Amino acid sequence: SREHSARASVDTACQLSPLDPMVYAMHSTRALSFIVEGDYESAAKWADAGARSPNSHFLIGMIAVLAHHLNRDPGKAQFWKRNVAGRRPDANQQHFFKSFPFTDPEVRHRIASALTLSGY
Repeated sequence: SREHSARASVDTACQLSPLDPMVYAMHSTRALSFIVEGDYESAAKWADAGARSPNSHFLIGMIAVLAHHLNRDPGKAQFWKRNVAGRRPDANQQHFFKSFPFTDPEVRHRIASALTLSGY
């Protein structure tokens, strides 16, 4: 599947450049692949790794909010929501989907619904 292919590419990138300053993007790409697949526990684990990495962008925090919301962990979702709000108070779904333009209607709807319920 495309999700497994994405994770294999991320694995290769991490092996080739383990100290990459963009490691947050690699971890978060893995998290998004698990979200698409519906494995929210794994998504939350990788989203945390991405959001906790140096230089992570506010959108990476939004992935963590999304992953924890879908994993039914409101405490961690709120933790990351506060983190995002501290860095970008106007963060919203438009920002998210501009950077992550999911085209599969079911996946996009699931993500949009979770973001709405998370306050975005």
